[in-house]
Amino acid sequence: MPYSKVFHVVPSDGFYDTTSEIVADVLRRCLTECLQDPSIRSIALSALATGYGHLDFDEFFRIASKVFADEDFSSIEAVTICICDPYSYNLARNLILEENLNLEEA
Repeated sequence: MPYSKVFHVVPSDGFYDTTSEIVADVLRRCLTECLQDPSIRSIALSALATGYGHLDFDEFFRIASKVFADEDFSSIEAVTICICDPYSYNLARNLILEENLNLEEA
């Protein structure tokens, strides 16, 4: 397998409710777990909880920006948030630019 770690997460509580706090905690825990393996240099992830979890797409990017700003993940060279279509990509790109989020376009 070409991956060092794979996490399958459902960022919700026991009643399948999603909050910003739950998403931030899940993201933070996965990234922190990756820090334990020094060979991990890049991470790919989806916009957590924006499907089944009903979290607004733009809210995920605000959460991710805050998590990346609040923690020291400097040993990870790249975190890629995978976006499946041009419309969503443009939404994310505009949000990052307009709100000066701690994220950059790739």
